[in-house]
Amino acid sequence: SPNFINDTKEIPRYQHGGGQRCLINDEDLAGEIKLHLQTKGKWICAEDIVKYTGTSEMLVRLNHTKPISLATARRWLLKMGYRWKKDLRGQYVDGHECDNVVNYSIVLWFHDESTFYQNDQRRVYWQPPGLTATPKPKGEGFSIMIAHFVSADHGWLDSPDGSETAMQVFCAGKVREGYFDNNDILVQFWKAVEMVHKYWPDEDHVFIYDNASTHLKRAPIACSASRMPKGRSENFFVEVKLKDGEGKEVGTEYHQMNDGWWIDNVVNW
Repeated sequence: SPNFINDTKEIPRYQHGGGQRCLINDEDLAGEIKLHLQTKGKWICAEDIVKYTGTSEMLVRLNHTKPISLATARRWLLKMGYRWKKDLRGQYVDGHECDNVVNYSIVLWFHDESTFYQNDQRRVYWQPPGLTATPKPKGEGFSIMIAHFVSADHGWLDSPDGSETAMQVFCAGKVREGYFDNNDILVQFWKAVEMVHKYWPDEDHVFIYDNASTHLKRAPIACSASRMPKGRSENFFVEVKLKDGEGKEVGTEYHQMNDGWWIDNVVNW
């Protein structure tokens, strides 16, 4: 600098980093801006800060002749901890443990089936050198199916003392117990209904099934478009399977299909 040239003892000062201090670092100013933003509700924006710093009082306080820029307002929002992001979605839990809510809670029971096979086993493992093949059963073997209900409130649908259960063990197969069908689903369902009314009578219970074909069935003589003839027929009947007390088919009967109905209760035939 010229001063140093004239006097070598006049060492010039290092000017780098000597810019103006960021105004938002002032805790009082940041607090006032936050209070102002709270009055704007949930949907605030950087423009709200620009307008606030453009008021006559704030211009005098900041020693400015014009409000801050929009880019500066965005930086101030970041400095104060605000982030531009999508609204968070959380689980509403306020009051869910109040006595009146707990007393009228609904218990959800989920139903599912799992099938286990006789020859289920691990087939991939660390084998030592020189290991030879060993004979193994062919096919999956006999199967056993377990159908049960479970809830987050009571666990498996069993009695508190364990003496009664809604679980059903079924040995599927043509030469065994046949195949698990909708009739078995209904028997297990009414057993479950009886148990929840017996052991938890003060609660409301909802049973939830998946969309498996076993869980979907109409009455044998229900109106079905897939089984109707194209034209009018006076002697068209629906085949209904007859079963004995053990659920085995013992014969076939033919019944007239139920009438269809319009919304105004006029027979659609």
